[in-house]
Amino acid sequence: MKIAVLADTHDNLPKVENVFKKISEEKIELVFHLGDYVAPFTIRKIRDLYSGKMIGVFGNNDGDKVLLSKIFEIYNWEIYEQPKFFEVYQKKFLLFHSLFDFEKINFDVDYVLFGHTHRIYIKKNKTIFINPGEVCGYLTGKGTFVIIDVEKKEEEIVEI
Repeated sequence: MKIAVLADTHDNLPKVENVFKKISEEKIELVFHLGDYVAPFTIRKIRDLYSGKMIGVFGNNDGDKVLLSKIFEIYNWEIYEQPKFFEVYQKKFLLFHSLFDFEKINFDVDYVLFGHTHRIYIKKNKTIFINPGEVCGYLTGKGTFVIIDVEKKEEEIVEI
């Protein structure tokens, strides 16, 4: 079972299209989006490309949270304020947009997922910490996301 983890799309629709083409090719049925969609039209574009389940948290650049929430609800997706805990595929996930000094905190989960910095970060301890980087590519010059294979306990960084 695979999960796509992405963050910081920032309305870059060509990059969003490339990400969700790859997600569809991989037959991924669950996406965790860690915030900074920015505008509701980005969510509509995602829905045009992807029919699976998406669960997200708000980022610091998501302006119209009311409309974003309504669109998520229409698509039977879920969006929350951070942090948000989920248990799926017999694994515990904690979703954040921004998370600082996390290495000083003891989390009792399998995965801590966060975005905001636009920088890829994966660290495996008892808990696996993942920042998928940025889909938009505005700060680093490359769009990235991560695919987690929960059965194999593997993470793949995908550049788009």
